[in-house]
Amino acid sequence: RLPEAQQLFITIFNCQRKAVGELHEDVGAALHNVGLAYLRSSDHIQALGYFERAVRIRKGTLGKEHPDVAISQVKVGITLLLMRNFDLALQAFHDALFIRKQALGALHPSNACIYSNIGCIHVEFKELRDAKIAFEAALDMQRNALSLEPTSGHLLLGVSSTLCNLGFLYRCRKMNRKVAVVLREALDLQMCVLGENHPTVLTTMESLADALSLSEVFSQGLWNYSYILSKLSEAETTQDTFLREAVVLYKMAKVHRKENDIEAELEKLNRAQK
Repeated sequence: RLPEAQQLFITIFNCQRKAVGELHEDVGAALHNVGLAYLRSSDHIQALGYFERAVRIRKGTLGKEHPDVAISQVKVGITLLLMRNFDLALQAFHDALFIRKQALGALHPSNACIYSNIGCIHVEFKELRDAKIAFEAALDMQRNALSLEPTSGHLLLGVSSTLCNLGFLYRCRKMNRKVAVVLREALDLQMCVLGENHPTVLTTMESLADALSLSEVFSQGLWNYSYILSKLSEAETTQDTFLREAVVLYKMAKVHRKENDIEAELEKLNRAQK
């Protein structure tokens, strides 16, 4: 019911503007909420306009280094990132990071999300070294926060997400053994929070199996592929499930070929074809 939410937030914004005037922190919060509603409905141009207005109002009423300014500035960056306007998105994230550092300190865990977004932009620019620096900075902050709250599901998933990002970078550099190391840790963390059957867990396990196979650790790669197949067989039968099983079987066949196990290769290919 996103259109209803948009209209409700716009009504709240108009009421508050009439009651307290344009330059008030409540108006800034209302503008931010309208932007969120448009962002959720993928209307990025409208969302960007409201977030930028929220930044201006919040700077004027709360001060340039207030945490709420950074919150709206981050949303500006995210919206620009989704619009693939990477240069402006990178600047927005750096502005938000500067504010967060001033307001909350350089090691505050909320900075990790900004570093991760900065890393993703560097990936788009093929600037893998800068992306690695950003992802590692995010990981250091997340690990520090996790040491204080070791059972926090939010933090555990944050660490796993950053590890997966690092795994992507290592894969781009064909450093498959390093890919396997970081993805194995990410998988363990995801299983702790999401359980063994979650789609995210199976996706990470498949990436791990790919890395192990490319590293010629064939037995472990095949074990992970087999585990994925067992979980897919338990899932609801759909066309997507059949396709996913076929892809995994094809990957297993390629591993068997590397092992010179022609019989096993043909068996997997026949199953994939069916």
